[in-house]
Amino acid sequence: MEFPLTKHLTISEGIKSFIAEFDFNGKKNTEKTYLRALALFEEFIVSDKDESSAEYRDLLLSSFLSDLPDSILGGYLAWLRRHPFPIEYRGRYKPPLDPTSPSPCKLYSPSTIHLYETALKRVLGFWRARDWLSFNLLDQAEAQRSASTKPKTDRKFTNIRATLVPLDFGTIMLETVNRLVSDIGVNTKSTRSTRLEALRSKCLIHVLMSTGLRASDIAVLTVRTITDAQDRNGYMNIKTIKSGTTANCWGTTHIWDKTASRIAKMLTDKICLK
Repeated sequence: MEFPLTKHLTISEGIKSFIAEFDFNGKKNTEKTYLRALALFEEFIVSDKDESSAEYRDLLLSSFLSDLPDSILGGYLAWLRRHPFPIEYRGRYKPPLDPTSPSPCKLYSPSTIHLYETALKRVLGFWRARDWLSFNLLDQAEAQRSASTKPKTDRKFTNIRATLVPLDFGTIMLETVNRLVSDIGVNTKSTRSTRLEALRSKCLIHVLMSTGLRASDIAVLTVRTITDAQDRNGYMNIKTIKSGTTANCWGTTHIWDKTASRIAKMLTDKICLK
């Protein structure tokens, strides 16, 4: 299906274009969520205009995408929050509904609304990249902020603890583990397992700082991986655990030599302590 490369595309055509061109990478649940979000967006566009803001009152599915106001996302979310839906599926272990009785309704949960918000943001980005919208991302974000009393960081979906991590956290970790190894070294009562655990921690910190990999990726590394990186002028390729993509890490020969020496030290002490 081909669509004209012009910003005078209708809302209905824009939705069909997104469905036809967007690649969900085989993720059926994601595709189902996006299609549901778009179906509700269409329902929002054709909903009772008496309940709609003046900005949306004249919108139809045949309206141009360029007619959408920058507050369209906020209007869609406000409509979702007050729009009940029939409970057609009650779960695997609950009895089916009586077809002769009216279907009960409920409101969408905050987590469901958040999913549909994410989906529509992606759709708006798809249209914006093709110059089909008349507003930019900053206008959209400002319109959404002005329509809400809660900043984005107040949402339970946002990990606010990340803002508390100091910029020199890597240096702090390295100093801490160096101090740990030194304290254990002068303690004559330290056990073999305690000494090896401290050396292992020191190796992990050095590899983390040298590569920037996640902890899950560091856990599956081998000594050979590090020594091979030395032979390739500091380059290391590793398939990540979380996403399955290939991470290309690079460090100077000095960094890798220092990391490899820590690993060698741990292995040497491990043999000597047996």
